[in-house]
Amino acid sequence: MVIPLDLLSFKGKATTTGNLLNWKTEREVNFSHFEIEISKDARQFEKIGRQASNASCNSALLDVLANASAQYYYRLKMIDRLENIPGQH
Repeated sequence: MVIPLDLLSFKGKATTTGNLLNWKTEREVNFSHFEIEISKDARQFEKIGRQASNASCNSALLDVLANASAQYYYRLKMIDRLENIPGQH
């Protein structure tokens, strides 16, 4: 399966209002949206947001529920227009 975009960067930063996630993409072709997931152990993830494709290829999400004293892991699921998830069958 071909990934419908190139992910250039994915960064997170703790702020006073929550954890700010930023990512940049290019060449979004037949791409629908991202699903943003969080985990405390890097094994069990749960969905915390959805971000539609946008023309600027720059996206962000502020996780205001994150506890400042805890460590979190985040991941992006990239969903194409046919609702396929690259790497999953």
